[in-house]
Amino acid sequence: MKTSLRFKITKFFSSRMKPIIPFDPIDFQIRRLKQLFWIAEFTLTISIISSFSTVPFPETIAKFSTAIFLLLVYYFIYLRKVILARGLLLLVLTMGFSIFIWIDSGIRDTGLIAFSGILICAAALGANRLFAIILAYTIAFIMAMGYANITGLYIHNIRKLDYTIILDTILIYSTIGAIIWFLIHDLNESLVKATAEAAKANRSTLLVEHMVNHDLLTGLPNKILARDRFEQGYLHTKANQGKIALIVLDLDNFQTINDSLGHSIGDELILRVAHRLSGIMRETDTIARLGADEFLIIVDSKNDLDIVFEVAIDIMNQMTIPFRLKSIDYVTTCSLGIAISPDDDIEFDSLLKKANLALDRAKATTKNRFVFYDTKMNVDTQEQLNLLLHLRTAILENQFYLCYQPKINLSDNSLIGAEALIRWKHPQKGIISPLSFIPITETFGLIIDIGDWVLKEACKQCKAWHDLGYKNLTVAVNVSAIQFKRGNIEEIVLNALRDSGLPPQYLEIEMTESILIDDSNVLLDALLRLRNLGIKFSIDDFGTGYSNLGYIKKFQVEILKIDQSFIKKMSENIQDEAIVKAIIQMASGMGLRTIAEGVEDEATKEKLKEFNCDFAQGYLWSQPVSTDEMIRYIQKFPV
Repeated sequence: MKTSLRFKITKFFSSRMKPIIPFDPIDFQIRRLKQLFWIAEFTLTISIISSFSTVPFPETIAKFSTAIFLLLVYYFIYLRKVILARGLLLLVLTMGFSIFIWIDSGIRDTGLIAFSGILICAAALGANRLFAIILAYTIAFIMAMGYANITGLYIHNIRKLDYTIILDTILIYSTIGAIIWFLIHDLNESLVKATAEAAKANRSTLLVEHMVNHDLLTGLPNKILARDRFEQGYLHTKANQGKIALIVLDLDNFQTINDSLGHSIGDELILRVAHRLSGIMRETDTIARLGADEFLIIVDSKNDLDIVFEVAIDIMNQMTIPFRLKSIDYVTTCSLGIAISPDDDIEFDSLLKKANLALDRAKATTKNRFVFYDTKMNVDTQEQLNLLLHLRTAILENQFYLCYQPKINLSDNSLIGAEALIRWKHPQKGIISPLSFIPITETFGLIIDIGDWVLKEACKQCKAWHDLGYKNLTVAVNVSAIQFKRGNIEEIVLNALRDSGLPPQYLEIEMTESILIDDSNVLLDALLRLRNLGIKFSIDDFGTGYSNLGYIKKFQVEILKIDQSFIKKMSENIQDEAIVKAIIQMASGMGLRTIAEGVEDEATKEKLKEFNCDFAQGYLWSQPVSTDEMIRYIQKFPV
């Protein structure tokens, strides 16, 4: 799918929507008046020339006068005075032919048929009132001539048939024929234009309807059309006592790919995902794009939830197949949230909300899985809101404190420092895990104030270790992407170092890979200035996200922290062992050091030493401990 359906549809309609010249009634009537003027002048001129020898002199004079008066009509046409020119043309022709007929043979004169031409001319010019007036005048004129002849008031002489009469009759019929031809031509032209305008309006309506109901990038139904499809499907399943499922799909780490590789690659990936989903769905299913990397699949499961399971598994299997974009294979996974109607809800918006709650649950853990909605999720959501209110109080009342987990040099088992880890002691609920409250603080911006406090407290404590004589110990602090994006990370770090008196080289800032994707010069300059002061930077949870070695080199990162999900399973999973070994070898080749987190046994420690991993931390040495316990732990090592 190199082009979107939106582009194809727009191109299809545009290629068939030929430009239509706007209709100008003034120009049209001027053109038609000019044609009628020249036809009338031509007819009169021929008739005058042919009547010099056979027609009575008064009739010739009348024809000549009519032709002269018609010149005044052309003058008004030139001035674009359409109404005046139109009225004068019809008046001159009507009066002129009335005189010709009265002077000649009266009611038996062949010129009487000219009134038909004048009436047709009035109709062709759209002069409705003049048409009615001329029609009434013609009837009255005929009645007057007939009455005059019958009563003897005036008797018209019937002129002997000659070539002049024949010619006049031919001229009159030819004129009427020309006028009728123009009238029919106008009607056909108007019909063609009206048909073209109607077709254009119909095409525009179809295009607008498609754009309103479909996603512009992929051409898939959007939320509006998905709601309509769901409501229709629900009525059908209700009648058959069946079930209908909403599956919300979200690509894992899509934002990372989109930001690091560019929106064009991101859009192409979305198109490929849409195409692949369309290829595996049944005709009874509906696929819609809700926005960004989120899709909605409506599945008619009849009364068999196994169908929903099969569809979900099929989707996840298909998404793990690499997408080849610009000669490069991209691997992505997806998470699914599923809600069932009528079990979970019958309203589309409510059911979609519950499917999204299930999706959040799927992405909050290991991702790359699907989760069915259950009622407990609503309870969890309410608990999160309550937790947010307690967090604001916790900041004001200093309910947070730091624990420290020692970091060990694997080559000589010496202590090199510790990682600072935040904890929350709630007055009623006791110790609350960071996994519960850190995501909330990031969502609502509270992480900024909390992060500032953590940096200052950690630097202060590391300086206290130095004052005890352990001057080589470092402290590692996790810094959230939100803190970096706020734009004053440099100021925060420098303030923490200045207030504590800790030398910069003993502070290590742990970052997630997503921070490096913010490829802005402002962030890069700030990090490089801090790096030049001696502050160390490490990548936390390395291996779980989109690892771009170019960014690692660009931002001059020194340490890669291997995620504990690989470390803990090294002894039982050969693939995890291979991943850990590959990361260590790659880091060594780039001149970087590695630290393994989550080390819990001697076997894992020895394997890491064999792979030449530099540092480690985990329960094998110590779990995170309080400030006082950390001091007692430090004192076990020589100064």
